[in-house]
Parts: sequence; structure tokens; C-alpha cells
Amino acid sequence: MTLLCKMLIIRKEQMSDNENTEEELAENEEVSKEESEEVASEEENEEEEGAPSEEDMSSLMAAMMGAAKEPRVVGIFGDIDEERSSLACASMITFLKSSRDPIEIFISTNGGSADEMYAIVDTMRYLQSLDVEIHNVGIGKIMSAGVMILAAGTKGHRKAGKNTRFMLHALQSGTQGSFPQMKIDMKTFNNMQEKYLRVLSEITNLSYRELKKIINKRTDTYFTASEAIEMGIIDEIL
Repeated sequence: MTLLCKMLIIRKEQMSDNENTEEELAENEEVSKEESEEVASEEENEEEEGAPSEEDMSSLMAAMMGAAKEPRVVGIFGDIDEERSSLACASMITFLKSSRDPIEIFISTNGGSADEMYAIVDTMRYLQSLDVEIHNVGIGKIMSAGVMILAAGTKGHRKAGKNTRFMLHALQSGTQGSFPQMKIDMKTFNNMQEKYLRVLSEITNLSYRELKKIINKRTDTYFTASEAIEMGIIDEIL
């Protein structure tokens, strides 16, 4: 065989080898591409399975907000004095700043200062004028000033324990000093008494005349939770 023929044969074999190599490279690239697509598809599926849906996120956020929600409860226990009145009023106003949700107030008192009673009642009325419901709950004893505070809650949401004891009586006061000053003090006291009866008649089922009759006994008048419902002081017994 001549040298030229040998060279042609070798050239032909090299070209065949190159074609086989290119085919193998193409096959390898196609396999690699398919593998990459499979990996990407698997990762995408994992992300879809692991990521919460919008509905799940909404439920989670609602649960978190519910768990973080602070109870809106105020306690008025003991004599109605400046300290307890200021604490109750401040608590109600603070709750108002956070939301307009109902505020629950638990009350157990022998009564106390008429001025501090009106501070609490007027704060309740202010919140109610802004569509904030006041849910009052009487427990143990609701006497004197406590009766008006309990009755001043939002109608339909005034409750008391079954064994709660209620009491009404005339406002109590005293005066001393010069006779002209004592006359002024007595006039002021009588005006406070009249205002107490008028306000209580507005928020209960008792008329001014009925309340006047109770007050004129000059003694403490006690009644039960069932009687308090009839009087319109509360709406429900716990």
C-alpha cells in the first residue's frame, strides 16, 4: 500500500473518531441538561411544599395578634377614693387609645366619695360616646356609690354574681365652721343628693320618686341581685 493511501485511511479514522466524540459530547450535554432540569424541578417542588400559602399566613398572623392581645379588664375593689378612681379612669382611657373593643370592669365596694364616683361614671360615659362598650360585673357587695357605677355600664352588659349584696342610702356628709359656711355646705350637699337621684333614675328602671322614697327612709336599704334586675341596675345574674 502506498504512503498516500495509508495517510488517507488514517485521516478517515481521525474524522470518524472526531464525529464519535462530538456525538458523545452532545449526548453528555443533553443528559446534563436533563439532570439540571430535574434538580431545578425538585428544588421548586420543595420550595412550594415548604412555603406557607397566603391563607396559612393570614391564619398565622391572626393567631399571633390574638395571642398578643392584652385583656381589657379594670378592677374597682374597696372604697371609692381618689386613688382607686384615678387608677380606674386612667386604665379606661389607656384602653381607649389601643382600640374600641369592650372594657370589662369588676366592682366590689362599700361606696365612697361622690366626687370620685362621678369621675368614674363620667369617664364611662365618655368612652360610651365613642362607641366603646363598658361591661360591668358586680361581685360581693355593691353599695352606695357602687350602685351608680355598676348601673352606668352599657345596658345589656351589666351583670352581678348571684350572691352579690346591694345597698342604697342617702348621701352622707358633715360640715363645720361658721354658720354661713355651714349653710353653703348643706345647700351643696342637697344639690349633690338631688343629682344622684336624677342620674340614677336615668340609667335604671327606678323613677325619681321611687328613689326619693328609698332615700327618705334615712336607713340603709338592702336588696338582692334578683331585685337589682327588676330595678334595672343590672341586666343579668352570673
